[in-house]
Amino acid sequence: MSSQTANIHINYGMVSVKRDPVWPSEVSTKHYVDTKWVVGDIKHSVRNTDHMGWLVCDGRSLSRDDYPELFAVIGTAFGNSSGTTFNLPNCSGRVIGTVGTGAGLSARALGDKVGAETHTLTVGEMPSHSHTINDPGHTHSYVNNVNDQAVHTLTTQSDAADQVDINATTGSSTTGITINNTGGGGAHNNMQPTIFMGNVFIHCGKWTINEITTTLV
Repeated sequence: MSSQTANIHINYGMVSVKRDPVWPSEVSTKHYVDTKWVVGDIKHSVRNTDHMGWLVCDGRSLSRDDYPELFAVIGTAFGNSSGTTFNLPNCSGRVIGTVGTGAGLSARALGDKVGAETHTLTVGEMPSHSHTINDPGHTHSYVNNVNDQAVHTLTTQSDAADQVDINATTGSSTTGITINNTGGGGAHNNMQPTIFMGNVFIHCGKWTINEITTTLV
């Protein structure tokens, strides 16, 4: 480390500077380390690895003893593998929401997860709709129940004095009507328009010795 380390204060794994930067190089080369970030802060970055106290939110398990400040902030809201560990949030492929509730909104707690990339509609979610049918048409035959053996010829005459009732039954038949099928029952895409920009990081308040040395020299 350089002679500037006399003005460096390390507290709970965080690095701060006891004075304002004096030399331009302290700012331009990042020798001056600000402490505007606090444990549990979240940021987006196109970087894909842990750096300078920032951990990728990839759902991994961490030791409570190694990261006590971060554990005090998020606890086991995102899971834990044992009584001595806790999990980081896993933000891969997810949109980040805020906790709490409001008028007309569902209550959300830290660590809650909702939503899916695809969804298959249930019957209750289908809009009102109609179906076409296929009717091939059909005919019926009938049985004449007149018992008289005589041959009768019936004609239509509006002023006839006598009327003869003929009882007849038709043969049974099915209609053959079918309802046409529609739809495939597959899931639909349920994602909003999205652009993916690197990773989400959480500040753990802990720098490695190598990171501190690299920053100060």
